[in-house]
Amino acid sequence: MNKLINLIAVLVVSFFVFLGFGCAWINQDASIDAKLWGGYEYQGRYQLLLDVFLIKTFSDGLVLVPASSYHLPNIMRIHMSPNSISQYKKDPDKGSWYISEQPHPGSSHMIKHKVRVVGIVEKGTIIQCTKLTKRTTWVLGHGFNTRVTPYALITSGSFSKTTVNILSISAIDLEKSSDTVLFTPAPFVLAKEAI
Repeated sequence: MNKLINLIAVLVVSFFVFLGFGCAWINQDASIDAKLWGGYEYQGRYQLLLDVFLIKTFSDGLVLVPASSYHLPNIMRIHMSPNSISQYKKDPDKGSWYISEQPHPGSSHMIKHKVRVVGIVEKGTIIQCTKLTKRTTWVLGHGFNTRVTPYALITSGSFSKTTVNILSISAIDLEKSSDTVLFTPAPFVLAKEAI
């Protein structure tokens, strides 16, 4: 009965959000749905193959992100990061800026954005996939869109016991994606832990 009441409450709130913004969304914990994990495994353990930034975002909490200077194939880069790990280590204040390599489209201005860096998660750190969220969005004129976001627990190193969003160190799983975009560990960033 409580689930039905919660569902009705979510639908009513979504309806009013839709009226105000022209869109509506529902977030769900999809951790137990094996087909939505893509190339990841629920409770699977993975090792970082390079140093990455741990950044704090307003919308997604703590996120692991490679330096923006890394040009990695198929990576799902949705969070900005500083340009260089080594530059950040030399001077954290100066090194906390993301500066675009090209001008913003339609202008001659470069994008410059201060990133809230919590620290560096070092190469060799082990993470364990613990949670998967599913967001179904309906936008007026565009229809439905479903996106999943994987989360992991850092199990070693200086940020041990920290839960992080790992979307920005993931690649689109082209083999398993259909109506819902699924993700897999990004090559050159994550590898299954050798046991």
